[in-house]
Amino acid sequence: MYVSMWILGIRFAKFKNKKHIQNIPTSQEVIRLFIDSISPQKRTVLWIDHSLGGGTDIYSRNVFEEGLSSTNFIRMQFFAYNLSYQLASINREGEKKLVFASLQEIWDFLGGLKISEVIVNNLVGYPKSTDILEKVKEFKEAHSQTKVSFRAHDYHGICPSFYLLDYNDTYCRLQSQNCETCLSKKRFHESDWENGILRSGATTLAEWRHAWGDFFSTTLDEFVAFSSEVSKLFISVYPQLENKTIIVPHKTREYPTVEVPSHKGINIGFLGDMGQICKGRSVVLDLLNYIESYDNDINLKIIGTFDVSHPKLHVTGRYTPDNLPKLIQKEKIDIIFISSICPETFSYTTSEAMSMNIPIACFNFGAPYERVSKYSKGLILENFNTKYIVDKIKQFLNK
Repeated sequence: MYVSMWILGIRFAKFKNKKHIQNIPTSQEVIRLFIDSISPQKRTVLWIDHSLGGGTDIYSRNVFEEGLSSTNFIRMQFFAYNLSYQLASINREGEKKLVFASLQEIWDFLGGLKISEVIVNNLVGYPKSTDILEKVKEFKEAHSQTKVSFRAHDYHGICPSFYLLDYNDTYCRLQSQNCETCLSKKRFHESDWENGILRSGATTLAEWRHAWGDFFSTTLDEFVAFSSEVSKLFISVYPQLENKTIIVPHKTREYPTVEVPSHKGINIGFLGDMGQICKGRSVVLDLLNYIESYDNDINLKIIGTFDVSHPKLHVTGRYTPDNLPKLIQKEKIDIIFISSICPETFSYTTSEAMSMNIPIACFNFGAPYERVSKYSKGLILENFNTKYIVDKIKQFLNK
């Protein structure tokens, strides 16, 4: 495989923090090691990803691990801390990395590689995400046999507010008549710097959706959603996706059935980091205020983390998957409340609770709703009113 050595101009003038780039080998050494790591006997996939960690990163690494025997994965990411783009050639021996100071340089380099498929996994946190879409479109036009696929980990393609939370942190249900006003007021982070990065270069929602709609129409071959509810939301905005969509649920872990010991009162459980707005931090706080005043028989148990202490709340701290069934039993959890205030695209915690045969409550949207509505021990909540939630859970559990 031949790639012109002059293509990669590793320049660091724009970097905010140069201490991270010391001891990097010369450009020719880096390029040679990178290219040598790409096996000509395997197909090569360009995997365009964010660098923010979390579930999307876990998904990426799981795909890499499963596919490395037959596929070369080249992962593209943008890192805000030093304004750099990075390519990583991933194999079982580790990762070979190239660092670029501009988007044009990285695509000039990629033009010299034989790429079978481009997978747009997540574009949250790029300075201007729509520029990436345009580059993928140009690459597809120059390499017509290359397949282009997209993964719907969130709703970034619909709105830069990728959880579909408006400027009041309320799920908009895509029914707002004032989207442009909302976007202009929306803060993605308290820091101006982080807010700018997470805004992804969006100025108006009309321009944003025009760019994504064009990408979905002219460039995309396959749209992968992890639940039907997610695909419905995307198709409601972009009807052109209907014939390109496939549903591929995440692989989940199976747990043994948990038998909860008899006890007084009701223990409502939550799983994960409940300090996040999108996961229902406000729901937990409202429940605590309500039960403190009106219902002393209810206790809240967070198997995970939370940033508030309260006499009616017990927080276990972080847990490992192996310990989850034991914690459910120890804390005598009567029902797991999936309290996300936005439509989750999958929800591992929902699958975990179902596999343990534990009752589950959730709101009437997103991937949890899709599964819980068909679950024999599932409770669907129609609104966020705290008294309504408490009354419905009590009636459901008949305690």
